[in-house]
Amino acid sequence: MEIRLFSQVGTTPRAGGLVLDCNVLQSLFCSWSCTHPAIRRPVLYINPATGFLKEGGTLKLECATDKGRVIYWFKNKQYFDSTQSNIYEEPVDSETGGSYHCMTSTPWKKSETVEVVVTVSDEVLTLEANPEHALRNERIEMSCWTRPQNLRGRNHFGWYRNNGLIKQSTYGSLTIESAAYSDEASYRCELKIGYKKWVSNELNITVSDGNVAFHVVPVSPLEGETVKLNCRSRLDIWWETEFTFYKKGKMIHSMKSEKRESSHSIKINSTDDSGLYSCKVYPYISWPVDVQVQERFAKPVLRVGPAAEVFEGLRLMLTCTVQMARPSVQFHYSFHRDSDALKTVPDHSSVYTINATAANDSGNYSCEAIEAVYSLRKRSDNIHISIKQSFAVPKLTVRPEGQLFDGHRIELLCCIEENPFQASLWYTFYRNSVPLQSSSDHSDYISESAHPADSGTYHCEVTNGKVWKRSNQLDLSIRRIPVSKPELIIQPGKGLIEGDTGSLICSVSNGSLPIYYQFYNSSSVELYRELSNSTEVVYNIGAINRRDEGLYHCSVRNEVTGPQHSEDIAITVIVPVKDAVLISCTNGTEIQSGEDLVLRCLVGEGTQPQFLWYHNNVPLRNSSVSYHVTADGGELVIHSFQRDDVGKYHCAAINKGTNDIIFNVTSDDIEFTLRARSYSKEILVSLLSVLLFAGLIVLVCFIHRRRDTGNSSTVSQLRESQPFGEGAAARHLEYAAVGAAHTAGECHCIGVIKDPHTVIVHRNLLEILVEHLSRQIGQFSLDMWRLSGREFSPYTLFYHSL
Repeated sequence: MEIRLFSQVGTTPRAGGLVLDCNVLQSLFCSWSCTHPAIRRPVLYINPATGFLKEGGTLKLECATDKGRVIYWFKNKQYFDSTQSNIYEEPVDSETGGSYHCMTSTPWKKSETVEVVVTVSDEVLTLEANPEHALRNERIEMSCWTRPQNLRGRNHFGWYRNNGLIKQSTYGSLTIESAAYSDEASYRCELKIGYKKWVSNELNITVSDGNVAFHVVPVSPLEGETVKLNCRSRLDIWWETEFTFYKKGKMIHSMKSEKRESSHSIKINSTDDSGLYSCKVYPYISWPVDVQVQERFAKPVLRVGPAAEVFEGLRLMLTCTVQMARPSVQFHYSFHRDSDALKTVPDHSSVYTINATAANDSGNYSCEAIEAVYSLRKRSDNIHISIKQSFAVPKLTVRPEGQLFDGHRIELLCCIEENPFQASLWYTFYRNSVPLQSSSDHSDYISESAHPADSGTYHCEVTNGKVWKRSNQLDLSIRRIPVSKPELIIQPGKGLIEGDTGSLICSVSNGSLPIYYQFYNSSSVELYRELSNSTEVVYNIGAINRRDEGLYHCSVRNEVTGPQHSEDIAITVIVPVKDAVLISCTNGTEIQSGEDLVLRCLVGEGTQPQFLWYHNNVPLRNSSVSYHVTADGGELVIHSFQRDDVGKYHCAAINKGTNDIIFNVTSDDIEFTLRARSYSKEILVSLLSVLLFAGLIVLVCFIHRRRDTGNSSTVSQLRESQPFGEGAAARHLEYAAVGAAHTAGECHCIGVIKDPHTVIVHRNLLEILVEHLSRQIGQFSLDMWRLSGREFSPYTLFYHSL
């Protein structure tokens, strides 16, 4: 079957074929198509499916039908093209909008019509609100307007809240009678005329509680822009009122006005201006607005080509790149090395070129971008560029560092830190510009024993045969060795036992000889001096005694250095404990039940003694329910003497010498028993002075009786761990009364005399009695003891049977 198509009279052909009337085609082929009911009707699809396109996009139509058929395309019922493919595409412009359908031949089938609406890119539709930032319950009037020439045709306005359609109308206004929190949203309006649509700007309506509304335009400004702060009061103002604006809680502007609304504009310099802004209309303050400043352009980045490390003489290119928020920003560029500006590049280009690099081109480079309109400046991070040399400039060093001294070994080192090509180098050393030796491949120069004549200015030179480089200069001075600070030590140690031999050793770590030594005590009295060719001198103190305690130091000097003093060091003399004596201040060894028993342990001498107490040879703890030991440990107090307290008591005194040597001494035992009856102490004391002589007579009789009968009376005898020294008279005892007999026994307290004068008078009589007894019964002595400096001031009389 052959089909021929003819255009209607008066139609104008378009590109791709004739303009055909769809009704004519349908009438021509109706009978043929009706005989083929199995052919399905085409379906027209559009992408995007909404049918709303934007200028600059692409319109894509797809006619879904059987394969292999020619597709005819129609717009507003007018044919405009035919394709072998079932897809048609064309770029979108303002005239693309319309009603589209497609048809197929053999048989003729027509698709449903699809509308395409083009959103025009011209921003000619504007949405405004009054007020844009409202207070609750206020009236808000929104207006959607455009130029009058755009309103030709039937107007269809669509109102959107948070992208949701809320109203359609033929006029461009929307009113919110009483603003509520639910009205706070993003609004826009759209205008559709025919197959064209205009979309307005987004408008953010805020609803605030209180009496002051505050808003910022724009709320997300770019650096360099000016933002407008608007503050409005709910109340009508009939008098001049102060408006105050705040940034991050700090006042930035204050003004007075007789109107309900006031504004203040500020320039945004950087992202540091981001933060919470607010305003106050006395006495009310607004809710804050969070202003976030956007970078107009990012910090520039400096790029180095071909690399950050190049060799001398090569080309180096620096490029400053900036990421911009808007592509229209114009910049000027500057480049810096070690904070110094380099020569300005032509036309303020972003590229800086060094055609032939040199060693002194090394450094830290950065670039700066200057925005022309707002004069904003930002500098890149530093990039270190190292220009590698054929070999580095030599560096001359000396070993040892610091002062150099006569006779020491000195080594000069000519160091090349970089030699990338591993070239063969030759070294020459100079003193006062005179070569010290011929050039060699050795980078060091050694003087095994330097002398003052070797002092001078030194440098070295290095060459690879083409390039000569000279090192830094070193001014070397060879000096004699100063004496160091001395150190004083004590042998055998700081704590010396009385009688031992001690010595002081003064030594130095270095110093030119000879060295003059001096030893001093704490009073700075010179003890000994010596000029020596040694770094150590010994001063022997001899046998140590207590007078040698104190601080000592030594000093040294030589021809170079004045006196150097050691640190003070203390000598402590340790006196071993001797002559431990156990004293009971209770009369007799029979103790009344419930009576307190006080025992005192005394030593004849000893440094810092410590005391131990024993009951029946069992050590006692420091304290118990029934007894306690005083803080110094020298007194044992038994509270309320009972049967369990009966037994033998003795004490021990210990102290420590050098090398952890322990000295100890133990007293004699005293055995205490429980007395059945108690006698009044007050009566005994009152009668003591009257009964003293009677007591002495009884004593003599008791001794005679004890000698004849061999009775073992209770006597105390001194016991010592080491022999008493000569003159070991007790430091703590002034007088002692001791009786001596041939039979062993324990110490007994005869009585207590409180009047010292009485003691002196009786002493003469007692000595006569002692002399008489000595002739009859052997050795016997008498003296009176008093506790010196203790809590006991009375005189206590004792006798001992030996």
